Amino acid sequence: MDELIIKRLAVVKHLYQQGLALSYESEPTNGLCLLPFHDSIEMFMKICADIKGVRIERNTMFMDYFSKLPDLQNYSQMQNLNNKRVALKHHGEIPSSLDIEIARANTTEFFELNTSLFFDVEFSEISMTSLIKYSSVAEWLIKANDAHNKSNFVESICLSHVAFKELLIRHEEDKSYFYESPFSAVKECKHFFRDSKFNHQIDENIKKIKNDLLNIDAALTIIGLGIDYKQYTKFELLSPYINVWPEKGGRKFDWHPKANIVANSRNSSFCYDFVISCALNLQRTDFEISELLKSPFPDNKDEEPVA
Repeated sequence: MDELIIKRLAVVKHLYQQGLALSYESEPTNGLCLLPFHDSIEMFMKICADIKGVRIERNTMFMDYFSKLPDLQNYSQMQNLNNKRVALKHHGEIPSSLDIEIARANTTEFFELNTSLFFDVEFSEISMTSLIKYSSVAEWLIKANDAHNKSNFVESICLSHVAFKELLIRHEEDKSYFYESPFSAVKECKHFFRDSKFNHQIDENIKKIKNDLLNIDAALTIIGLGIDYKQYTKFELLSPYINVWPEKGGRKFDWHPKANIVANSRNSSFCYDFVISCALNLQRTDFEISELLKSPFPDNKDEEPVA
């Protein structure tokens, strides 16, 4: 497959996973999963038509793809999904929990059958890392996915967290002014607590204040980046202990997993998908400091950093 097809399939999978996440929410919002499920399938069928050289007119209806592409599987299941989607979107009918389970199972089966049939790859092998602009983040995620496919769920969870750490560092690097992230909320306190002489004299109460302030800063950074904090909290509970060591041209990481985490396929997939979702979200409204200021490191060292 060429690069464009890979990226288009990655977008399809992203839409599918949005639907998957919605399908596990509580009623009635879980019914909204039908919309991204339907969109992802329709986009997928358009890609199938393109690679087969089948012309698709603008007025082509959802179910018409099955007559134009006879090899497509799961006609009746998709007809049911389409009917439920029309009932929701155009008539305001809320699908039941059973409808949601059926839609989730049928959509998953549709992709698993037709991806291998039309593209000679498994649906599980389609990676959304091709959509991530930071190559270093994508590399860690590829390793996490490889570990997951080998059922090494502890390693996969750890690698996804390293990818997240690299994502935050890369995202803030090209927005920093005087080496300060614009997303930090307690800049002066951080300088104060980092002072080595101070830390040698610090008592237990001040240590607690220090840790609380740094935790507040970390939480506000996550919220300021537009990351779902409840999802982040779940993600963070699975986090290993990570050390970051600067080195020429990048960073070196080492990590030690927590002994009491539940390292299974679902938690491993959650961590991987969370990082992918965060990376794509951060790219939507991205900017670089060079777009706003002439130099992030002015010659005048006495100049005050931007507030």
